[in-house]
Amino acid sequence: MPRRRIPPSMGSKSKGDKLEKRRKSAIAELRYSGIEIDPASSHERVLRACYERYGRTLNLKPAASKSHLLGYYSAVSRWKGALKRGKLKPPSPKKAKPDDEINPNAFYRSYEWRQLRYSILLKYGRRCMCCGQTPAHGVTMHVDHIKSLRKNWDLRLDADNLQVLCEVCNHGKGNSDETDWRNA
Repeated sequence: MPRRRIPPSMGSKSKGDKLEKRRKSAIAELRYSGIEIDPASSHERVLRACYERYGRTLNLKPAASKSHLLGYYSAVSRWKGALKRGKLKPPSPKKAKPDDEINPNAFYRSYEWRQLRYSILLKYGRRCMCCGQTPAHGVTMHVDHIKSLRKNWDLRLDADNLQVLCEVCNHGKGNSDETDWRNA
């Protein structure tokens, strides 16, 4: 027996109608969980808020088709169900990073460090305090923290904790050795 096609006017929903229904449902879910969102928000804004709610990152393509958007809303529905069943842990709140959090890479790029490093090189000269090598010998000079930067973050800009070493001596010294070669 041949299949009968149901005309769109008899109850078949278009993708646009389904999208609108899913968007409204997602907005209601967000509001229920305490996240205020404008009812006129775009699909992208609603999806981003939903993904953040479940601790996910949305990688939405700029011109996502209706089918793609439906897929994103389906993922949100699955997470909602999994959360209710206890199979998905609620996302932990994002912790604010303290201003003085240890981040050596950012520290070594800071203006304060570069200025202090330059003043130490002017004060002691560009000669390794351990082996006596200079850039003329083809070595790279480092300004070393005598007490490890990671273990003594509060001494990071203390000029009394700095010495000039060549790359080889500095790497050989490592973080555990606190030998002060300034007085040797």
